Amino acid sequence: QQQQQQQQQRLPQKPPAPARYQAPMSAYDVCVIGAGVIGCSIARQLSRYELRVLLVDKSDDISNGQSKSNSGIVHAGYDSPSGTERGRLAAAGNALFTQLDDELHFGFRRCGSLVLCFNNDSRPVLEELLENGRRNGVPQLRIVEQDELRKMEPNVSRDAVCALLAPTAGVASPYELTIALAENAMQNGVQILLEHEVTNVRHCAEDGSRRFVVTLDHRPAAPPLPSAAAVPPKRLVACRYVINAAGLHAAEVARFVEPHLPWDIHARRGDYLILSRQQGALLTRVVFPLPDPVLGKGVLVSPTYHGNLLVGPTSRDPSESPPPSPLEILARLVKTARRSVPAIDARFAITSYWGDRAR
Repeated sequence: QQQQQQQQQRLPQKPPAPARYQAPMSAYDVCVIGAGVIGCSIARQLSRYELRVLLVDKSDDISNGQSKSNSGIVHAGYDSPSGTERGRLAAAGNALFTQLDDELHFGFRRCGSLVLCFNNDSRPVLEELLENGRRNGVPQLRIVEQDELRKMEPNVSRDAVCALLAPTAGVASPYELTIALAENAMQNGVQILLEHEVTNVRHCAEDGSRRFVVTLDHRPAAPPLPSAAAVPPKRLVACRYVINAAGLHAAEVARFVEPHLPWDIHARRGDYLILSRQQGALLTRVVFPLPDPVLGKGVLVSPTYHGNLLVGPTSRDPSESPPPSPLEILARLVKTARRSVPAIDARFAITSYWGDRAR
C-alpha cells in the first residue's frame, strides 16, 4: 500500500485551469467614437459640463482620417441644400470660426471664395447657387461681372464671364484645428484613448439601466517600449450615451446597435497638390469651378492658411483597378486647375497627398 501511494505521488499533477481573462471596465457618461474634427469638437463642447467623457480612436494620433487629408476650407454654405439640416447649419457654423480661432489660436483667415462661370449658358446655375445661399442665410453673397472679377483676381482665367462671390468663406489648417480642439477638451477633463478599436457596442436596456457597453481592443501601431506600462488587450466602457463620429467607419459602428442599417458609407478618394508660396501669391481667394452633380465642388485652387497654393481634389473610386499612376493623377489635376488659374506652374510643387472622404 505504501508503494502504491508513492507511485501515485510520482504521477504528473493535472495543471490548474487558467483563469478566464476579465477585461477591465470603466464608467463614463459619454463615449465619443472618432477623434477627427467632429469627434474632438463634440468632446470639447461636452467638456463644458460636469460629465465624464471618453474620446476614443483606433489610430495612434488625433486627426488621422478625413480631418487630416482635406482642403482646409471653411465653406460659406451656399451649396448646402436649403431646407435641410446641413443647409441650416452651414452658415451658422461658418460664423462660429472667428470666435473659435480667438479661443484656440489654430489659424483661420476669412479670405472669401469665388465660383467661376465660363459661359452665359451656365449663368442660371450660378444664380441658383446665389438664391440657395440666401435661403441658407449666407451673408454678402453676390455675383460679380467680368471686369470686377479681373480687378479682384487678376490671375483667374479670362474665359470666366462672371463669378459668385462669398466673402465669408475662409481657410484653416484642418489638423491644427482638430488638435487644438482635442487639447482644450483634455484641459477640461476629457480622457482620450488612442490605439483602441471599437469591436462591439451593446445596448443594455433590458436590465433597466438603459446604458451601453462599448468593447475596445488595443491595437498598437508599434511594439511598446520595454519601459512602457502594460496596456490591457481589451477594455469595456459602460456609458449612458455613445456618440458615433467614426467618419468613414460610422456605418460599421452603427451596425453594432442596428444590424439592418438602411444606409451605408462609400468613400471617394481625393488627390491634392501643394505648391510653393511663390505660387500662393497667385490668388487671394478660394476659386471653385461650377459644381458638378456627380463630382461635387470640383477641382479648386486655393491659398492655404500658411501661404502655399493648394490644388484639388480629384474624385475617384479607391478600388479602381488598375489604379492610375501618381504622375497621371497629378497631370490630370494640374490640367483641370489651369482652366481656372492658367498661371499654375507644376514645377513649384512641393508635395502631394490623398484622402478618402465619405459620400
